[in-house]
Amino acid sequence: MIITSLYKFDTNIPLYCEERKLNFGLEDRRNSKKTIEYDVDSVAFLFSNYNYVTKFYEKLITRGYKFKDLVFYSPILEDFQKKAISTLIKKGRIKKLVSSTNSDGLPSMLPNGSEIRLFDFPLSVKELIDAVSGDSYTILQLYYNEEDAKKRMEHLKKLFPENLENAVKGFFENNIKNKEEFLNFSNNVSISPKILNQAIKDYKERKKILRNIEREFELRYFERYTMFLLNNSIKDIYKMIEERDMYDTYLEI
Repeated sequence: MIITSLYKFDTNIPLYCEERKLNFGLEDRRNSKKTIEYDVDSVAFLFSNYNYVTKFYEKLITRGYKFKDLVFYSPILEDFQKKAISTLIKKGRIKKLVSSTNSDGLPSMLPNGSEIRLFDFPLSVKELIDAVSGDSYTILQLYYNEEDAKKRMEHLKKLFPENLENAVKGFFENNIKNKEEFLNFSNNVSISPKILNQAIKDYKERKKILRNIEREFELRYFERYTMFLLNNSIKDIYKMIEERDMYDTYLEI
């Protein structure tokens, strides 16, 4: 059941409330071979890590998929491109999609009977909910496995590196002055230049390094909550998606 409510700031009584039952199927393909073969009219291949989207799209093209009814969708696209793709899907012109889970609900706009295949491990339960929150009946197939979960954890550790504060101190101790030295130092400490640069700015402004604070929450949330929930039985995952307004009521980190 989806419950949508609108409130005024000065009251907890909803001005408007709409209830709608989610219409979806769920298949447990976890730890099975990931396949691009299909026998339905419409299919979507989803990745939580958007870096996989374009690589997978190119792979499909080399396997004989035609450009005219296949698109990829990710946060890197311009707004006008996103709008155009959304319009084509709503009109039924596009029936095959390679997308990140951060897709503005596009998979759920595909026709009735569409298969939505989740090929890597998501960061949150919400990514599953968004994939099936449309009006049409879709079948969400979970293809992630234990190795995908480990890769996701390693990816998070790179986004929120444990040695960040020591690296910032090392930056000043080594008296780094130019871009080449900075990039070499970033490579040596195995931290993205973008992440390191922002941490240095925080340090210069005498602020707490924000990414260190985020690290504690993000890693604990993923390990204790997302990994735990998404490794449950398929029946429990289905119930959790169906009762989406309840799933995090008792969350404790």
